[in-house]
Amino acid sequence: MITLFKKPVRVHGHLIPARRYTGWALLYVLLFVALPVTALMLVLDLLGLGGDRQAVRRVVLRDRLPAGLGGRP
Repeated sequence: MITLFKKPVRVHGHLIPARRYTGWALLYVLLFVALPVTALMLVLDLLGLGGDRQAVRRVVLRDRLPAGLGGRP
């Protein structure tokens, strides 16, 4: 199934070329997928909906501390 689109095929005598990923495809993905997702995450982060980083840091540090110093037993 993987090699299905790797080689050209003939359909009713017409040669159908193999699929190729071009620079235009990369530009399309960056422009219409990566950029909007990144912009949305930036806006949500600036609005404060990205989570409480200090709370996450406290939990990570607490798990690393020995039990006598305030870590989990």
